[in-house]
Amino acid sequence: MRNIKLEDYLKNIYELLETRQKATTSFLAQKMSLAPASVTEMVKRLANKGLVDYKPYAGVELSTDGLAYALQVVRKHRLWEMFLYKILNYSWDEIHQEAEMLEHLMSEKLEAKLDKMLGHPKFDPHGHPIPDKKGRIPKVVNNKPLAHLQELDEGNVIQVDDSDSQLLSYLTRLGIKLNQKIHVKEKRSFDGSMLITVQNKDWNISRQVAEHIYISF
Repeated sequence: MRNIKLEDYLKNIYELLETRQKATTSFLAQKMSLAPASVTEMVKRLANKGLVDYKPYAGVELSTDGLAYALQVVRKHRLWEMFLYKILNYSWDEIHQEAEMLEHLMSEKLEAKLDKMLGHPKFDPHGHPIPDKKGRIPKVVNNKPLAHLQELDEGNVIQVDDSDSQLLSYLTRLGIKLNQKIHVKEKRSFDGSMLITVQNKDWNISRQVAEHIYISF
């Protein structure tokens, strides 16, 4: 029987390391909406199983076995997202939660058939790389958060944070999607908010929102 709780932890640790380059128990608790004490206890259990390396106040790292396990779960999750988006026409703000459940129900045979039917996709609908069967990760084009761009800079959206459906719904209303060009018309130094141009329309966005949109450069 698969350990869903264990799989969720490993996947979330991987995703934190993928985006923040550091996975602390406080970041993990926030991401999983759990109490910090519960997260610390589970991380210690994972360490005892040899799946993570954990030092208090220094963060969590995936061991070789933990990384291999996490990549399997991430692959299943992102393949399901592609299926829901491409085949069942879900919007990109709906697919994350559905895939959270489906990722634990996939056999190796179903995984292979789904991958083949989708044409062996390398990236999910939010621009995140899909590990292949051997755990190899497609190369990601150089990118940085929109919040790091300066006034008059511009670039194409290559990835967005998929953990908040309300954020994705908001971005859709602004006309923001993958490969969409964004021009920074104005950047306010006092709070980092921006006036951006998307499809010839101007929008004001906060620094917090801009931190979750990744631009190729």
